[in-house]
Amino acid sequence: MPTLWAPLKGGAAAVLLAATHPERVLGLILYASTPKILQTNHEPYWAGTKEGFTNMIERMQKSWGEPWAIESFAPSRAQDESFRNWWAKILRAASSPSSIKAVLDLISDIDIRALLPHVRTRTLVIHKTEDQLVNVEAGRYLASHIPNAEWVELPGADHIYFVASSGLIKAISQFVQQETPRDPADTWVAILLFAKTKDESNSKHIQTTITHHRPRHITRTPRGVVALFDSPTRAVNCALNLRQKTTTSDIRVSLHIGECYIQNGNPLESVLEIAQRAAEIAKPGEIVISRTLNDILAGSGFTFQPYNSVKEHPESFSLFSLI
Repeated sequence: MPTLWAPLKGGAAAVLLAATHPERVLGLILYASTPKILQTNHEPYWAGTKEGFTNMIERMQKSWGEPWAIESFAPSRAQDESFRNWWAKILRAASSPSSIKAVLDLISDIDIRALLPHVRTRTLVIHKTEDQLVNVEAGRYLASHIPNAEWVELPGADHIYFVASSGLIKAISQFVQQETPRDPADTWVAILLFAKTKDESNSKHIQTTITHHRPRHITRTPRGVVALFDSPTRAVNCALNLRQKTTTSDIRVSLHIGECYIQNGNPLESVLEIAQRAAEIAKPGEIVISRTLNDILAGSGFTFQPYNSVKEHPESFSLFSLI
């Protein structure tokens, strides 16, 4: 099994992989990563602001072709002319300002904080104290919310991992050479799709449609059909397909994310209960998702809106509808 090296913006994807496939990941190394890029309603305090993010993109577009933001990415090399020229060349060769803006816009709303307590993979979190692009508090948050994560805080301000990297290399070397005392994970994080219909003639069609989207597990309960996916996008596409192809409009679908047992494929009782309740609250023909999954799906290209029908429910059970 591999140990994942996930610097910078790759941290969120690596955490999702480790949570959904703990049996495939030996270790996880996060460097200068953050679980949430931008603040929502002024929190968390260590995340960036929308205004600052917009200003950064505008500056990038105006100065493209130059060594953009080198003072933030590699302040220790900012006055090195050869490094400045190399940095500008790398940026020009890597992409265009419009493409980078599109990518940054997609990832700006990602929030994986709810996933962190479910990571069972041995994890090392590394961050530099004076990092100007990702606040060190974001790294501290990762380390304190991933169970048993190791935390290494290095001096310096360079965001790029291969600049002033001796301390980083040492920390990584020590981590990968350690034995892995943890027992194999007995749970994994799944995306639950729960489909409920009053028309029994739809049941077989529902299971056939779900199977087409390759869930890891599918079963029937007295209250409906539940399927477990390891891909949020595939789960959403399955829900859309169910709504489109079901012969009657009484189907109600919910999507949630939570821990499931690896051995028997069953979700934890509390996780299944939320998915079932959400489907029962939905109107016929609707697809609703939990706030936790909504945060993770930010930037996926799907459109969601708050589901006002559940204002009476606590924040942990707030829902969004898939348009």
